[in-house]
Amino acid sequence: MRKRSWPIRVKASARKIRVATNVSSGQANVILEAVGETMEKKLNEKFDPVITKLDGIMKGVEMLQQENTVGAQQLRRHEDQLQDHAVRIKKLELSPST
Repeated sequence: MRKRSWPIRVKASARKIRVATNVSSGQANVILEAVGETMEKKLNEKFDPVITKLDGIMKGVEMLQQENTVGAQQLRRHEDQLQDHAVRIKKLELSPST
């Protein structure tokens, strides 16, 4: 009985690359590696600008988080001062005037 061999198909972006059935597995691996490297290069070209933009956005978010933390600390200090002033005013109001 004759062994049936199927063509190796590799999808590269929108077009298909068809490798002949008489290609050895070593040659097929070389071809697949080349296609993989090409795809990786194309993906990097596409995603590098996106990643760069995201880095800028993340830096902005981190700055806002730091600003929020500093603002919250300042608010707590002001609340403490207001409490202190309220206690001092109450003492002054309750003390007999001279």
